[in-house]
Amino acid sequence: MPDISFVVTVFNKEDYLPRLFDNLIRAAREADNAEFIFVDDGSIDTSRTLLGTFAARESRAVVIAQANSGPAIALNRGVRAARYPIVKPMDADDLLIEGGITYLLKGLALGVPLVTAAKDPSDLAGFEARRGIVDADYAVERDPLPRAIAENWCGCTDVMFKREEFLSVGGCDERLFVQDNSFIRRMCARYPIARSPSAIGIEFASEGRISLNRAQIQHDLNGANIDLVIDFPDLPRAIKKLAFRRAAQTAWKWDRRHNGAAFGRARSFWVCMFAYLPLLLPSESLMRETLKPFHVGGTIRAPTGVHVG
Repeated sequence: MPDISFVVTVFNKEDYLPRLFDNLIRAAREADNAEFIFVDDGSIDTSRTLLGTFAARESRAVVIAQANSGPAIALNRGVRAARYPIVKPMDADDLLIEGGITYLLKGLALGVPLVTAAKDPSDLAGFEARRGIVDADYAVERDPLPRAIAENWCGCTDVMFKREEFLSVGGCDERLFVQDNSFIRRMCARYPIARSPSAIGIEFASEGRISLNRAQIQHDLNGANIDLVIDFPDLPRAIKKLAFRRAAQTAWKWDRRHNGAAFGRARSFWVCMFAYLPLLLPSESLMRETLKPFHVGGTIRAPTGVHVG
C-alpha cells in the first residue's frame, strides 16, 4: 500500500481529539507508512496541549501552530509540510470508518489524482456500530468541472488526493475561510476524478462546526466559483458563464429568503438576470456582487489579512 500523510486542521476541538488520535492510528494500518500532521489554527482551548502530548508519544505526529487564519490556509500549510505523495485531509471532529482508507486508495488506483466519497452524520454509538463500508463502484469523471460547479461538490474528510496535483492548482483558495470548496473545483479544472456514494467517514454534531454557519458556507461557495474564473482565465467560456450563473442564483435566492429582497428592486435580482444573458461575460466587480447578500445579518469570516467582498 502507498505512504499517506494524514493532514488534520484543528480549532478548539479538545472534546474530539482523544478519539481522533485512536482513529488515526487504526486508519494508518491501511497504509505502508503514515504520518500525522496537525495544524492548530490558533485554538484557545486545550487542543494544542493535547496535540503536543500525542506528538510526544507518537513519533509519526507533527504539530504546526499558527495564528487563527482559517482552515483553508491551515490545510495548505499542512499539505506543504507533508512528506508522502498521498494526502488524507481530515476535520478534527470527524472519524474514519474501518476500511475507508483502503477504499479511497482503490479510487486513486484508477489513475486519478482526486477521489471523493461521502460521510454520514452520526453519534458515537452509531459510529461504533458500523461494520465497514458499502463497497460501491467508483465513477470516473473525465470532465468533472461542470458538475462540480452545478452540484456544489465539496469535501474534506471524505476525500483523498495526490499532493503534487493539489499543489499544482494552488491548493485551497486562501482568500476564503472554508477549505473544502475551492480545491475540489481547482483540481476538477485540470484533472479527472473518481467519485463514490459510499460513506467512509462519520460527521458528529459539533457546536463549533463551520457548516452550521450557512451564510459562511454559501458565501465561500460563491467565492470559490468567482475566484476559479479569475485564477483560471483559460477556462472555456461556457464554464465561466456557469460559475457566474451559479453564484448569482445562490446570491439572489439567499437575499430573497433571508434578507427580504424584492423582485425587480434588489441588486442581487438584476445581477442574477445579467447572469442569464447569453453573450456577455461579467467583470470581476460584478461577480463579487454575488458575495454581498451573505453579509446582511450574517457573520462572514475571512482569513487573516483578507478583505471579504
